[in-house]
Amino acid sequence: LNSSNPPYPFFLPSPWSHSCAHACARARPRRMSPLCDECEDVVVEFEQGGSSGLKEMTVSSHVLRLASPVFRAMFASGMAEAESKRIRLRCDVGTPAEFGEFYGFLLPAIGRCRTLSESNVDSLLAFSDYFQVDPLKDECEEVLMKLPASVQRLLQAHRYKLSAQYECCVQAVAIEPYRDLAPLQEEPSVFLDVATRMQQELAMLLPVRGRLQSVQRMKPKISMCKDLAWDYIKEEVLEDGRRVDEWVRDDLDELLEILR
Repeated sequence: LNSSNPPYPFFLPSPWSHSCAHACARARPRRMSPLCDECEDVVVEFEQGGSSGLKEMTVSSHVLRLASPVFRAMFASGMAEAESKRIRLRCDVGTPAEFGEFYGFLLPAIGRCRTLSESNVDSLLAFSDYFQVDPLKDECEEVLMKLPASVQRLLQAHRYKLSAQYECCVQAVAIEPYRDLAPLQEEPSVFLDVATRMQQELAMLLPVRGRLQSVQRMKPKISMCKDLAWDYIKEEVLEDGRRVDEWVRDDLDELLEILR
């Protein structure tokens, strides 16, 4: 091949050009925002309550619309948000920090590096439900199902319609006799589900109770067997190095104590 006429319409960069490019990249200051200014075209306003005014955050309408049908409707032609490029969130929806965490999960590529945990799952569930981001809401439910069940978790699952988490919490609350069920007074349907599950669990225990009563009626015979074993089994009879008469006496004494 003639080196003066290379067969490819490009050249391979030299090692120096790579090192130069990396040096230039290191020299540039890092942006705090993962998106360019042109992409961040919407301002989210957060009500603070009282007279503390508003806090603002600049975000990308493209990211929001891709993730949420609620945002897609907001930015549809003719809507106030589409004209003003501003969204206002009530203070009861969530804090600016919580929305920032939620928005981070929506960002392409880097959102995959974020982790759902017990510390952020409640706020992410609230925002994903409010803005109908179902994939993130499903991930929140998976995390919640790994956490200890409680009455509050049961009410949370009912509020956000988490069917699998709701079923787990109903079961856990129903079989724990010392839980405080007072918070369920405000949700009669949830209280009814727990009461129904309690009845089902008790129904399963009835046959066991019947068998236990049958065993209790055998207490005199068990006591007699213990005495006979102690009287008639010879001391030299061993099992795994232990006297059988002592083994029978001690174990039957323990059984009689349980049946008392």
